[in-house]
Amino acid sequence: MTHFRSNKHNLVYTLSQPEMRDLLSPISEEELKYIYDGYTHQLGMKPIRKQKTRKKVQLEFHDAGYSKEHAQIMVNKAIKYTFALN
Repeated sequence: MTHFRSNKHNLVYTLSQPEMRDLLSPISEEELKYIYDGYTHQLGMKPIRKQKTRKKVQLEFHDAGYSKEHAQIMVNKAIKYTFALN
């Protein structure tokens, strides 16, 4: 499933969550959700989760022992891949 969602860079193609899972595998579910939320935020897309759910995802991510720096590296990798596809 591909996404053609509006974003601040006017990209035609953006990654879906399953595509991001394939790109960044192996990856845990906590990492995937948090990184995907960061990805949509960086591209200026409308969030796919409600604010309360995003906070829960953030807490699960940090409770699993992951750092924000790790997530930012993965988000940047996904964004570079997205720009390459467009």
